[in-house]
Amino acid sequence: MQALEADQLLVSQLARLRTHFQVDGGTLRGPFVVQRVERSGGGDGVLVSRADESDPFAMALDRGQLVFAKERPVAGITPPVQHVTISPGPERGLVVFGYVATLHLVAGRMWADDGNPFAEIVVLEAPACDTLAAAYWPGNGWLVACSSKDGTRAQLLRENLTSAWGTAGLVLGNAGPVASARIAIDSPAEWTLVQRARAVGGDRTLTFRYDADAQPVAQTQPMPSSSTSKTSVELGGMTGGNPRAP
Repeated sequence: MQALEADQLLVSQLARLRTHFQVDGGTLRGPFVVQRVERSGGGDGVLVSRADESDPFAMALDRGQLVFAKERPVAGITPPVQHVTISPGPERGLVVFGYVATLHLVAGRMWADDGNPFAEIVVLEAPACDTLAAAYWPGNGWLVACSSKDGTRAQLLRENLTSAWGTAGLVLGNAGPVASARIAIDSPAEWTLVQRARAVGGDRTLTFRYDADAQPVAQTQPMPSSSTSKTSVELGGMTGGNPRAP
């Protein structure tokens, strides 16, 4: 969360943001949440919303100048659309993913580099989703993950917009409740799922590494001799990391 006036990338867009968030001059009173991604081929993608995730506003920027804006990026999708997340789209475009709570699915909406619609697609069926993470994996597609008390359910949406892991995806990482998850791209062949898993005594950070088939990747670095079992999991141990069918 941050003051929008202090974000150098958004200074030239303050008038649009004031209009969108219905503030007549003066300070934009938040708090707001700002998501930022680097568009494939250059430029930035930005999603601004209120702290409660309402009123999302998406923009494609190039050197701070507006390329296109979407004031209602999830309009027309059955409400409520929760946890809207931005990611680089095809050909310097943008994509937003969101959880459609009434239908129990994750939907994706894509725009080309000129702001014209590119695609709308059902990405993943998920019975629950408390947080949503997404990342673009060049050459492979988009990794999308829903986390909840049931764990983390993930999907690889290929660049041809087909689902790699079935309509319901796969449950990956920790088998227990997960507060949130992040996705990191390691290489053209591997990616990492980082979970904040709920546990007795406090949340733990768990790291799991996978390939494009969601198969666990063995660790290449030796574990410290003083590692406990908990530490080995935090540094990437694969305990509980095998994919589980829905």
